[in-house]
Amino acid sequence: MRSPGASHVRWKTVAKGGALAACILGVCAAGIALDAWLPLVPRDQARWITEFILRAVLVGYFGAIVVLPTVLVGASWRVLYRRRRQRTSPRAARLALASASGLAALGACELAAAAWAAWEHRMPRLPTEFAASASPGELSLVVIGGSTALGYPYDPKVSIGKVLARKIEDALPGTRVDLDMRAKLGANLEDMHKGLVTLTRRPDAILIACGHNEYLSRFATSRDAGFAEAPAGGALKWLYRASLHSPLCLRVYETVRRHRVGGPPPLVNRHQPIDPPMFTPSEHQEIVEDFRRRLESLVAYCERIGALPILMIPPANESGFEPNRSVLPGDVAPVDRERLTRNLLDARALETYHPTDATAAYRALLDSAPAFAEAHFRLARLLERAGDFAEARQHYVRARDLDGFPVRCQSELADIYRELAARRGLVLIDGPESLRPLSAHGILDDTLFHDAHHYALRTQLALAGAIFDALASRGALGLKPDATRDGPAAIDMKGWADRLGVDVTLWATVCARTGTYYMHLASARFDGSERELKQARFFEAARTLESRQHTAEALGVPGVGILPFGPSLLDWWVTPLPGRADPGKPSPGRPEGGAQASRPEPRGWSESNRTSDRPTVAR
Repeated sequence: MRSPGASHVRWKTVAKGGALAACILGVCAAGIALDAWLPLVPRDQARWITEFILRAVLVGYFGAIVVLPTVLVGASWRVLYRRRRQRTSPRAARLALASASGLAALGACELAAAAWAAWEHRMPRLPTEFAASASPGELSLVVIGGSTALGYPYDPKVSIGKVLARKIEDALPGTRVDLDMRAKLGANLEDMHKGLVTLTRRPDAILIACGHNEYLSRFATSRDAGFAEAPAGGALKWLYRASLHSPLCLRVYETVRRHRVGGPPPLVNRHQPIDPPMFTPSEHQEIVEDFRRRLESLVAYCERIGALPILMIPPANESGFEPNRSVLPGDVAPVDRERLTRNLLDARALETYHPTDATAAYRALLDSAPAFAEAHFRLARLLERAGDFAEARQHYVRARDLDGFPVRCQSELADIYRELAARRGLVLIDGPESLRPLSAHGILDDTLFHDAHHYALRTQLALAGAIFDALASRGALGLKPDATRDGPAAIDMKGWADRLGVDVTLWATVCARTGTYYMHLASARFDGSERELKQARFFEAARTLESRQHTAEALGVPGVGILPFGPSLLDWWVTPLPGRADPGKPSPGRPEGGAQASRPEPRGWSESNRTSDRPTVAR
């Protein structure tokens, strides 16, 4: 007979609990094992496994959110109903307790995931006390951004910050501007934000000009999403959109992404007219939200230390740089993708001799696939040739914003600048709109940019002048509202070129660096022939300048030299340099037949064009 104080072990309950724990440990062990082996699994199978995991998490998680409250309400009602009749319901009570515990566990997981994400993406602790102090009559200007803020492809002495510092010193005799140039090649806003921890003196103003590198700085140029994170089904698609607001689901997506599922991309026919995106929808949302939070944090920091925040939306080339990848929604069927690809190539074949038919074909294509970036760009080119500049500009902007491999600041990030500046009354320079008066037709083209986004000399001067005007109109930094201002048409190109040391040697460097940029990004799209021709033209211009055969102004390359240009000549890159061969004939460094191709076909992917895990393109 068991004594009254002896404990009674319910072995059946222990066995059930042990089995449950063993199942949980088995799942964890399988996940750890899969983590190590998944990159070695063939691409198609790895994609299927990944998508299965995501769908299972999606359905299971939201199923638990629906089922657990329903069970809790039903079981609680059963317990109360039985209690009113002075009876008990142990099973209903245990079921209510289990469902309540499950809901509490889900809530704890959400809080833990949110806390973990906040810790991983926490804001840096920037200094508020500074050891160094400003000298009398000295202003400190900090510039943060990527290569465009640094002055590439020139050098920092020809940057926007340097020109702005000179203009302030001219307007305030006896004042010296200490330029703290912190912009770096390929840097994004997060890089710049973290870099401010090394500030040693309080800046009077911080110029923030980020936006081109938010994606390319985080992903290799050869990267694609590797799997369909967003499901195509109606109900699952709705659940997926809801899951983007769940810290736990975002954590699951991020964990799966980090292991490079699906292996490396295939080496043959790497890019097609319709490509996979460089990033998943959740990655895109994280980048945009992080950009918003950091911009807010930087503005708050400036206000806390008494520095003036200057926001500048970085402009980019609209008509002279094609989208890298055209991406369509995941619910577009493979047969429809093939049809759209054929229609695109057929429309391109009509452009030269039947532009009206090509225009109609592109419009029909966009009616059925409004997110087709390449179709927007090709239609914009035809509209520009036809003189319909307003509509052409709209399609150029759409092509830029729909690019699945963006290397130009898109409207979504530009709107964050605009909203923040309007809400807090900040100094904002809208780079694209500031430059439109410099363009003959309001389209930002090769006369203003050397490549996708690196500014020509005239562009550097115009943007610095726009910042100076914005500061002077507010009386900021001691400037007077009536300070001398130079409109876009009054820029003294020769005077500034002499002052900044822009000579034939530097122009040769600019051409060589621009040619290198096009060389790296020629393989980033399905048809790189135009970029290859531009690459050859810039390399040829660099050799010509190095040999002192011609001046920079005589080359006929838009943006190179100090003479003003009219509207950028369409297909300027196929015209020969002075004294060179006919563009239809191959010359050293120029791909044969590129200028004559009437119907471009998708280009293959060669090992020599592959990049490392980190991009090497100057951004």
